[in-house]
Amino acid sequence: MFRIRDKEMKNFYFLCFVAFLIVACGKESSSTSPEVENDYSSNSEIALSSSDVTTSSESKGQDDQKGSSSSNENVAVSSSSISEIGLSSSIAEPNSSSTMVLAEGQVDPSTVVKGSFVDVRDNKTYKTVKIGNQTWMAENLNFALDSSYCYNDSIEYCDKYGRLYSLDQAKIACPEGWRLPDSTDFHNLIIAAGGKDNSAISLKSRTEDWDTLCEYDDYDQLVCREDYGPGNDLYGFNALPAGYWDPWYQEYRFHKMTAYFWSLTIGDIGLPITLFIQYYNDVGIRDIFDYIGLSVRCIK
Repeated sequence: MFRIRDKEMKNFYFLCFVAFLIVACGKESSSTSPEVENDYSSNSEIALSSSDVTTSSESKGQDDQKGSSSSNENVAVSSSSISEIGLSSSIAEPNSSSTMVLAEGQVDPSTVVKGSFVDVRDNKTYKTVKIGNQTWMAENLNFALDSSYCYNDSIEYCDKYGRLYSLDQAKIACPEGWRLPDSTDFHNLIIAAGGKDNSAISLKSRTEDWDTLCEYDDYDQLVCREDYGPGNDLYGFNALPAGYWDPWYQEYRFHKMTAYFWSLTIGDIGLPITLFIQYYNDVGIRDIFDYIGLSVRCIK
């Protein structure tokens, strides 16, 4: 009878030992599970950086979907933060005043009014633009007069860039209701278009008529300077580099590099004042000899 009990006790101890082993293994298994979850979490983050996020998350279990959802929320926050600091993937239109800070006296580009009129003298149609309280022709005048010239003596140049006039011809060239501007008109235009530092690029056309300055860098890559060449035509003035006619040397000069426009104003040394815009984004008012052939922009 005691032997039977001894045997039962041995079986009991053996079962207890087995039970202990089972419990111990269970604890060890549970202690490794967080590492597995972390691995899935890591995989889910990698999937979020690819285009197959949905496919990757569908192949995981319910716990992985929770981790994926959490990661998606983090991505959304990051995108929102990028938008808040202005790193948008869309580019604002040139006349969008909501994305620019106006200089003192600068006209809001969104208030510009564009139009057109017909010169009844030859039935040519010209674009117009109202910038602030000034209404300008938005094209160079192309009305044929004696002592007016087409660059390189080509009608095609006149059709695109207008004619080049001496000052005497420029004074009588504008159609009825329009006039040749004075230096104050040009000064106000520069201020309205953003001032000395900004108005050149704002007034120049967006076309490739303007020369650019491109140079090879140390790696033999051709790099073009951003401060040279076409403008953004922010106000629709559409200044074109028509160059000028020099009768003294009997040659046309600086086409694609310079726009010159006549004014009625005579400067301190007795020479007429002009508005100039250069291909390297310089703008200003200067005097010039009155026999030079320049472009004309009429104003109302």
